[in-house]
Amino acid sequence: MDASLREEGIDLFLLLERGEPITLARQRLAAIAVDSAAGRAPRDHVLLACETIADLLPSPVRIDMHRWSTGGRIAITTCALADARPALF
Repeated sequence: MDASLREEGIDLFLLLERGEPITLARQRLAAIAVDSAAGRAPRDHVLLACETIADLLPSPVRIDMHRWSTGGRIAITTCALADARPALF
Protein backbone atom coordinates (compact mmCIF):
# COMPACT_ATOMS: atom_id res chain seq x y z
CA MET A 1 0.00 0.00 0.00
CA ASP A 2 2.82 2.43 0.83
CA ALA A 3 4.31 2.06 -2.66
CA SER A 4 1.01 2.72 -4.45
CA LEU A 5 0.39 5.85 -2.37
CA ARG A 6 3.89 7.12 -3.05
CA GLU A 7 3.39 6.48 -6.79
CA GLU A 8 0.40 8.83 -6.63
CA GLY A 9 2.50 11.50 -4.90
CA ILE A 10 1.06 10.95 -1.43
CA ASP A 11 3.66 11.22 1.33
CA LEU A 12 3.23 9.20 4.51
CA PHE A 13 4.25 10.61 7.89
CA LEU A 14 4.81 8.76 11.13
CA LEU A 15 2.71 10.41 13.81
CA LEU A 16 3.17 8.13 16.79
CA GLU A 17 5.25 5.12 17.77
CA ARG A 18 4.42 2.87 20.68
CA GLY A 19 5.72 4.33 23.91
CA GLU A 20 5.96 7.94 22.69
CA PRO A 21 3.95 10.68 24.37
CA ILE A 22 0.85 11.91 22.54
CA THR A 23 2.28 15.44 22.67
CA LEU A 24 4.97 14.33 20.20
CA ALA A 25 2.29 13.10 17.78
CA ARG A 26 0.49 16.45 18.09
CA GLN A 27 3.75 18.29 17.33
CA ARG A 28 4.36 16.14 14.26
CA LEU A 29 0.80 16.68 13.09
CA ALA A 30 1.06 20.44 13.56
CA ALA A 31 4.30 20.46 11.54
CA ILE A 32 2.60 19.07 8.41
CA ALA A 33 2.21 21.92 5.94
CA VAL A 34 -1.29 22.79 4.77
CA ASP A 35 -1.81 22.62 1.01
CA SER A 36 -3.44 25.98 0.27
CA ALA A 37 -4.38 24.79 -3.23
CA ALA A 38 -6.33 21.81 -1.90
CA GLY A 39 -10.08 22.06 -1.76
CA ARG A 40 -12.71 19.90 -0.21
CA ALA A 41 -12.63 16.32 -1.45
CA PRO A 42 -15.54 15.28 -3.66
CA ARG A 43 -18.33 13.73 -1.67
CA ASP A 44 -20.53 10.92 -2.81
CA HIS A 45 -24.17 10.60 -1.94
CA VAL A 46 -24.90 14.28 -1.32
CA LEU A 47 -28.03 15.49 -3.06
CA LEU A 48 -28.21 19.11 -4.17
CA ALA A 49 -31.14 19.71 -1.82
CA CYS A 50 -29.07 18.42 1.13
CA GLU A 51 -25.76 20.19 0.54
CA THR A 52 -26.29 22.76 3.29
CA ILE A 53 -27.01 20.10 5.92
CA ALA A 54 -24.81 17.28 4.59
CA ASP A 55 -22.33 17.67 7.46
CA LEU A 56 -25.16 17.09 9.94
CA LEU A 57 -26.27 13.83 8.32
CA PRO A 58 -24.45 10.57 9.05
CA SER A 59 -23.01 8.92 5.95
CA PRO A 60 -25.43 5.94 6.01
CA VAL A 61 -28.37 8.38 6.05
CA ARG A 62 -26.95 10.34 3.09
CA ILE A 63 -26.40 7.09 1.19
CA ASP A 64 -29.96 5.88 1.79
CA MET A 65 -31.46 9.27 0.90
CA HIS A 66 -29.41 9.39 -2.32
CA ARG A 67 -30.42 5.85 -3.29
CA TRP A 68 -34.10 6.43 -2.55
CA SER A 69 -34.15 9.79 -4.32
CA THR A 70 -32.33 8.68 -7.47
CA GLY A 71 -34.46 5.52 -7.49
CA GLY A 72 -37.66 7.58 -7.46
CA ARG A 73 -38.86 6.30 -4.08
CA ILE A 74 -38.75 9.72 -2.38
CA ALA A 75 -38.58 13.37 -3.40
CA ILE A 76 -36.43 15.76 -1.38
CA THR A 77 -36.86 19.52 -1.51
CA THR A 78 -35.55 22.42 0.52
CA CYS A 79 -37.48 25.03 2.44
CA ALA A 80 -36.36 28.32 3.95
CA LEU A 81 -36.28 28.42 7.74
CA ALA A 82 -37.12 31.58 9.64
CA ASP A 83 -33.81 31.60 11.52
CA ALA A 84 -31.84 30.60 8.39
CA ARG A 85 -30.17 27.70 10.19
CA PRO A 86 -30.76 24.02 9.33
CA ALA A 87 -32.96 22.20 11.75
CA LEU A 88 -31.53 19.22 13.60
CA PHE A 89 -33.57 16.07 13.26
